[in-house]
Amino acid sequence: ERVDKMIEKGLVAEVKGLPDKNYSKNLTSMQALGYKETIELLKDHPIVGARLAGFQEKVAPYHTRNFIEVFLYPHNIILNFWVELGLLGLIVFAALIFYNFKKNISILRQNGMKRAGGQLALLGILSMLIILIHGIVDVPYFKNDLAVLFFLIWSWPILIANISSKEDQPLAEKIEIKNEIAS
Repeated sequence: ERVDKMIEKGLVAEVKGLPDKNYSKNLTSMQALGYKETIELLKDHPIVGARLAGFQEKVAPYHTRNFIEVFLYPHNIILNFWVELGLLGLIVFAALIFYNFKKNISILRQNGMKRAGGQLALLGILSMLIILIHGIVDVPYFKNDLAVLFFLIWSWPILIANISSKEDQPLAEKIEIKNEIAS
């Protein structure tokens, strides 16, 4: 029955012509279709989104192209958090990111690049930036291992706060000293 409907709508002919137009599932334009569907969903459910693990089911009515599957996630960190956790979840996520950058930048300013705390703070800033840049086109959080990694990186400035306030030694020298002690 579904195939009959697809033939009636001309979708089979459309799909057959896609390779000639160099379309594939991996194209950014295919992802953009998912973004459009997600935004339409959020227009109708801006406060609660689709709730946890409800994206595929909730976005199905907005899915317009049968030649690509309904994605598990929208593959954009902002849309992911909004759809999965609602507007409040997105706000909390933004606050967590803001706190992380603020704390790391504060530690970096206090310590500079010559002290271990400053070097570790810069590492924390760059690590969080990697997650956010990756999040522009993929899902860097809503998988168990990636969520754990996110919170390890998020907690980085809390873990290094004691180091940065007490020690003046550059990180490279600490590593050399530990290597000498070990040998």
